Amino acid sequence: MYSERLLRVDDNNQGYLSEQVQTQAFAAHPYRFPTIGLPDDIRGWTAPDLQRFYRTYYAPNNQTIVLVGDVSHEEAFALARRYLGRIPRQPEPPAVLVREPEQFGERRVMVRRPAHMALLQYAYKAPAANDPLGPALNLLLTALADGNASRLHRLLVEQRMIAQDVAADWHQGFDPSLCWFWFTLAEGVDPHAARDIIDTELESIAAAGLPDADLTRARNVNAAGFWKQLSTIDGKAHLLGEYDALRGGWRNLFQAPERHAEVTCEEIAAAARLILNPRRRTVGMLLPS
Repeated sequence: MYSERLLRVDDNNQGYLSEQVQTQAFAAHPYRFPTIGLPDDIRGWTAPDLQRFYRTYYAPNNQTIVLVGDVSHEEAFALARRYLGRIPRQPEPPAVLVREPEQFGERRVMVRRPAHMALLQYAYKAPAANDPLGPALNLLLTALADGNASRLHRLLVEQRMIAQDVAADWHQGFDPSLCWFWFTLAEGVDPHAARDIIDTELESIAAAGLPDADLTRARNVNAAGFWKQLSTIDGKAHLLGEYDALRGGWRNLFQAPERHAEVTCEEIAAAARLILNPRRRTVGMLLPS
């Protein structure tokens, strides 16, 4: 499984560049490592290493179980006792005490690989999942890069025609992480020229915030996605687990629509000023070789 994963990342330019950017973006925190580790680390693992990791992190005292569906409390607890009750508790996993130092200057990664189009990635330092800024940041990213009507898609794909695709995501974790922007540039486009256009747009958002129309659209898109996810059994389970593990408890899920609806233009502008700071980002560029 690990060798297949390595081949997929190595053959995928977007994934390869993201790994290089992530490693460069963090100076100290373990978030600098990919989920399954770097290739050289994986090659050095032994069976005892894997067994020790499994016992530590896949223990009953280090998990959250979510059951959703036509099941009663009695049935749920009976199933848990039957299949999980005999699994022994393990020592608590070691706490992550490392705190990432403040970043005061832009970092850059440039690689050359066989490719038809250049790639550009921005990774900004971002808060932890349960930060009060969360709803404003979610709506900011929705307005900027979610769908064909988003600001960056309209500007870069439809108007200036310098990009084929635009995407953004906030990687949310227990500790402060990264807010990503991915740009697949059109064939022949100079990524340095594309950077100038993108930076001008992001600087204007950080300075003035979003127009009311963009904020209204972002609210509608966010709400539609939220209720669509909750409409399925899997979506309910996923969101309940996410809020319980990362956002202060599963009950906070039921306040999420109201919190997003109450976000103001001023809060969006504050989130943009904090996040879209060039000194707190790592820029990755992949050039066709």
